[in-house]
Amino acid sequence: SLFSEYRKITRHLPPGAFYPPPKVDSAILEIGWKSWEEKAREPARQLAKIIRQGFIAKRKVINSVFKNRLNQQKVTPTLLHIMQMRAHELSLAEWELVKESLLA
Repeated sequence: SLFSEYRKITRHLPPGAFYPPPKVDSAILEIGWKSWEEKAREPARQLAKIIRQGFIAKRKVINSVFKNRLNQQKVTPTLLHIMQMRAHELSLAEWELVKESLLA
């Protein structure tokens, strides 16, 4: 979701197109690359790098992965809660908070 964007629905699929048929409607989406200026790409690259680092040790909590790089001046109660979660539990917004709290 960092580097791609939804373009359009190319086709709707009925539940009967799958086995067993789901209780929801489905669609095929066209997804493309986001068009960014070069200066806007670097923060996204930095975030992607941090997310990759978090998933390297996916069974550990985020605090264990980044404990030596955490900027203590930026610690908030929300961040403390996030640091006790595992990588797969974090939303993109929570990953942004982790990125902002790390030492440069």
